Amino acid sequence: MKNWLLFISLLTTSGLMFNIGSLQAFNLPGPSVDSLNQLAAVDTLSFYERIKISERAFSIAQEKNYPAGQYKAALMAGMSHMGLNQLEEAIGYFQSAYELGERTGETAWVAESRFHLGEVYYYLNNNDQAKTAFNEALTQFEALDSTKWIGVIKNALGVILYYGEDDKEAGAQLYEEAYQILSSNGLEQEAQGALNNLADHYFNEGKIEQAQQYFEKVLAIDRKYKSFYGETLSLLNLGWCYRKKGQYDKAIALVQESLTISGREGINQHLILGHSELSHTYKAKGDFEQALLESEKYIQLKDSLDRLQKDQGLNDLMVQFETEKKEQELELSQQKLEQFEAQEKIQRLTTYLLLGAACLSFVVAFLFISRNKVTRQLAESELQNEKLASQQLQLQLNSKKQDLTNLALDISRKNSFSSKVHESLQEINKTSDALDRKKKIQALLRITSNHLRINEDAQEFQVNIDTVNNDFFNKLDEQFDSLTANDKNLCGLIRLNLSSKDIAAIKNISPKSVEMGRYRLRKKLNLSSEEDLSEFLQNFK
Repeated sequence: MKNWLLFISLLTTSGLMFNIGSLQAFNLPGPSVDSLNQLAAVDTLSFYERIKISERAFSIAQEKNYPAGQYKAALMAGMSHMGLNQLEEAIGYFQSAYELGERTGETAWVAESRFHLGEVYYYLNNNDQAKTAFNEALTQFEALDSTKWIGVIKNALGVILYYGEDDKEAGAQLYEEAYQILSSNGLEQEAQGALNNLADHYFNEGKIEQAQQYFEKVLAIDRKYKSFYGETLSLLNLGWCYRKKGQYDKAIALVQESLTISGREGINQHLILGHSELSHTYKAKGDFEQALLESEKYIQLKDSLDRLQKDQGLNDLMVQFETEKKEQELELSQQKLEQFEAQEKIQRLTTYLLLGAACLSFVVAFLFISRNKVTRQLAESELQNEKLASQQLQLQLNSKKQDLTNLALDISRKNSFSSKVHESLQEINKTSDALDRKKKIQALLRITSNHLRINEDAQEFQVNIDTVNNDFFNKLDEQFDSLTANDKNLCGLIRLNLSSKDIAAIKNISPKSVEMGRYRLRKKLNLSSEEDLSEFLQNFK
């Protein structure tokens, strides 16, 4: 249900809680900040690009004393960092938004910032702080009589109780309250989170009929607002219910309908889920041959999507590397330009003084200018050579990092495949029919023939990590003697700009464990909340 917390967060991005009357009291600048904030909300941009735009808007709004623009930029930057699982950075921006609300007396700003801080604490598995933040935000929104936010926060508190404190009845009660508040006020789309949570609750309780009724309500809302993403997911959930009820033909029809829409709209994640669900349904029905075919489609699609995501991740890394490199080059060029301008001023002053002297001084001045010209040309040539050498070194470093990143992501994909093979072997072991078992073994051999070097790749990756980071690990030991071997290994992976998801796959742990490892690592490295962990490790000497 964490997905629903994030869903509500992104859902409310375009409707940030501004008090229109109070904005007139502030000194509004030109449209620059507002235009940047609107651009940062465009969902076709990557989270990295949104962060850069939001940070720029935040800086300009701060310079121009424009609290509303600064607040909106802080929220957008915080949610974009959440999208990249950069939770420490997200906390920093949400805290800035909270302080702006406190300073300007905008209660709605304070309340919304508290809610987003609660989300981050929840993803960090700090349920106590999350619950406190949600309750404080709820109290303030109740005072503001904000129906939408009251319902949203009650649903979030229900998630905390249901999954965090294992009080399922109390959590389900809050889901019901949230649904009644939102649906009775015509907020159907906002009510979907509570509806899905209720359906999930009843399914877990074995009350399939009730779960089915709620999933059907969600499907009706999806179709009303033409949400193809939600519609395909709701169809899969309903197929799930019918499979549990033993109505396999109805379940298959619903899943195939979901697959048709997902294929038409390009919703790859639901195509993969659909073939997986069909495989389970055919298996439960006793049609093992069709179940195997659907399982192979699932594996092929998942493998294809993994490669696509890897390519997208590499593109994002390259965009980040190129952007940072250009920024560094621009800063260096600006410094050199300032130095040349200062030298030109001195040279012009010297020239004027020499021109005012006697004829003999004129000859001396001519020689002096000529000498300075040659010296400047030599200096510019040397600067160009240094720049080319620096670019070459940077390209070599980027190439090495990209090679390691490619290998890491490939290991992640193969480890996922390995677990699927293990499941297939378990199914073969349970099969008593000799002919059926032979068919399954032959199918398994076909799809595993290209996946035999998992351990070798993992060993090669670890050797490359140790080679690239040898000096880095020695320097870490000198300055931070409390770091364990696992801590240093995590430092090496973060230094490669790998995401928490990819690090989790490589280390065979959950993404939450990686986030907690990053959190403990920041403490051991004595980093403040404003310092970026990845940037610190990349610049560490």
